[in-house]
This record gives sequence, C-alpha cells and structure tokens, in this order.
Amino acid sequence: MRTLKRFVRAHVGGSFPVEVELTDGRSCVLKLRGTGNGERSLISEFIVNQMASGCQWAVPEVFPVELPAGFPWEFGTDEFDDLVQKSEGLNLGLQNLGNVTPLTLEEAKALPTNFLKRMVTLDALFANYDRTEMSLNLVRDGKGKVWMLDHGSCRLLERSVMEQPIALAPTHFLRASEGGPTIIQDIKKELREIVDLDRLGRAVQDVPAEWLREAGVSASELQARLALRFQRALLGDLSWD
Repeated sequence: MRTLKRFVRAHVGGSFPVEVELTDGRSCVLKLRGTGNGERSLISEFIVNQMASGCQWAVPEVFPVELPAGFPWEFGTDEFDDLVQKSEGLNLGLQNLGNVTPLTLEEAKALPTNFLKRMVTLDALFANYDRTEMSLNLVRDGKGKVWMLDHGSCRLLERSVMEQPIALAPTHFLRASEGGPTIIQDIKKELREIVDLDRLGRAVQDVPAEWLREAGVSASELQARLALRFQRALLGDLSWD
C-alpha cells in the first residue's frame, strides 16, 4: 500500500489537490476524501481513469494512498489541516504530470479528432458534467502531450443518470462547437475500446471498500449498474439532442 510521507505543494482546484511525496520516494497528486463530495468523487475518478487508462487513453494513473491517522500539521492553512484530519485512511493518488498548462477553449476545439472522440466517449458514457467552456479540465504537459483530468464530477453513482440515454451534458463545450455534432455522433469505435466488462469488474473490485461503504453502494450493485449502461451503449442507446 502506498502511504503519504509529506505534502509538497498545493495545486489549483476545488477538490484541494496537492502534490505529495510517498514513503517509497515517489511523488503523486493527492485528492482527499474529506473534501466536497468525498468518497463519491474519488470512486468516480478512480473508475473512469482505470477504464480509460486500460485503453491507453490520456488520463493520469490512479491508485489508493494511505493517509495515517493523526498526520502532523506541516503544511497549509487551518482549513487544509482540518481536511487532512477528516481524510484519515485511503485517499486518491494520481500520476504526477509535472508542470502543466491548461488549454484555452480555442486549443481544445482544435485538438485532433481522435482525441476529441475519446474525450466525448468518456464524458458521455460516464456522464461528466465538468467539461465546460469555463472548466475544460484539459492540460498540456512539458512534452506537449494533452491529458484529460478531473473526472470526479462524473455522475456514475447516480442511478437515475445512468439509466438515461448516453449523451453529453448540456453544458459540454463541444455541444456548441463547429464540427462538434459530427464528432459526437461518430464514436462507435471508441465505445468498443472502452466498453470492456472484464476491465470494469477489475476496476470496481479495486475500489477501496471504505469508499464504497461511505458512499452507500456495494461493489456488486455498482458493477451491475455500469455493465447495463455499457451494454446499452453498444446497442446504440445514444442521444445527441
């Protein structure tokens, strides 16, 4: 189990992401269970990134990180330390991408079609409500690679949302983009890549039990719900209106 050693520096973001060093000497970005939607957000990002990284799509690797009880205050404000103390146990670690630059809206719209198709597939299948013109969650690393970030707002834990047709959120930046409708309606290949029931089973089983318990959902229930959505996606239950 990877374990927190020390906090290094804060990142910009509503979920208080922070760069940390682990006891094995590696660094990562940590998202704390004591923030915002807590474990529900961590579960969403964990599953979405596990499914996408299994296809070699451009999302950070994710893994649980243990935050020991009573971790000493050595970083940040009183508010941040309060979040740390509320986050004892397993939190979400993400691959550290180094120095990154957020894309502008114009840059995002001009991304290669194959990248946009993968992004659309991910966002529609998992009901991502945080890929808007004001919050693209797309960054470029120091080597020029573009990454998709922050999938904690995907609404895959909401039964009513998962039972709706697969579609982009009304606020998605591509809905109003020239050429967006063509991209949105041509993702069959990408759906076949990411809809993998074996990979889904492994991803759900790897979700820490304490996250599921706090979120009020069982692994079997979540896996069955997502498997049904995957099957509907392959059968063409898509809506782009």
